Amino acid sequence: MMTSKIGHTALVWTFDDVENFRHAIRTCGELGFRGTEIAGNLYDQMASDEAALRASLGASDVTLAAMFQFGAWTEPEAAKEMVETATRWAGAIADIGGSILVVVPGQRERDHYTAEDFHVMADTMNKCGEVALAAGITAAVHPHWGTTVETEAEIDLLLSLLDERLVGFAPDSGQIAKGGGDPVAVIKRHIGRVRHVHLKDLSSDWPRLRDEGVPLNSPKGYAELGEGTVDLDSFLGVLDDANFSGWLLAELDESRYTPDRSAEINRDFLWKRFGPLMSAGGH
Repeated sequence: MMTSKIGHTALVWTFDDVENFRHAIRTCGELGFRGTEIAGNLYDQMASDEAALRASLGASDVTLAAMFQFGAWTEPEAAKEMVETATRWAGAIADIGGSILVVVPGQRERDHYTAEDFHVMADTMNKCGEVALAAGITAAVHPHWGTTVETEAEIDLLLSLLDERLVGFAPDSGQIAKGGGDPVAVIKRHIGRVRHVHLKDLSSDWPRLRDEGVPLNSPKGYAELGEGTVDLDSFLGVLDDANFSGWLLAELDESRYTPDRSAEINRDFLWKRFGPLMSAGGH
């Protein structure tokens, strides 16, 4: 049986605004989400007053479960800076009570990446995994639209090159589906490496949007949990069968309503399945 900690990433509220993130923390707490996740760059804006960040999290009983690191992983000259950044953020995550450094492949700038590109990316991610492990947390790779790792084949290739002792897998059901993959098949294939999960749905409008020219790297095309086309019950069933105990974070890149309303819809979906795992005040 799954014993995950249930949360919601801050992305539907903000990518880089501190005040909006503080609002996200409060809303997560009110809705019963126990954790959240932000970009490391947003943490940097708050690092000079970490006491205020801790106070905001504590007042809402929300854990900053993870930060994500995005960068030029396929560029050898970027490796040193990437590892230095990972070292700093991994230490911050551990200090503030989180457990995951999410490593997100870099922006996709061409259609095809070579095997050498993937080897360079994996090598740098492995080094970041080493510093995360040294800080007492876990690194996990998160395939994403608009990056060098979008398709099932690209996911499989990168995971084959990563040292599973150093870098786990952080799948996103909606991202995999948007990239043309089968989220259930992917998570089944790599369940032993899953350390962190984003739960997201894909809008039934996505095929039309895609045909109209909306690019894969657009935040459009997603849906609130249970309002899209992803077989979320089967996806969650794989996690349940594996007794997954890491963070399970609802996520949405762009709201059709308001961020608060989208998070409420996501909470209601999760409450029906995981009520006992969510905060007592969450419903």
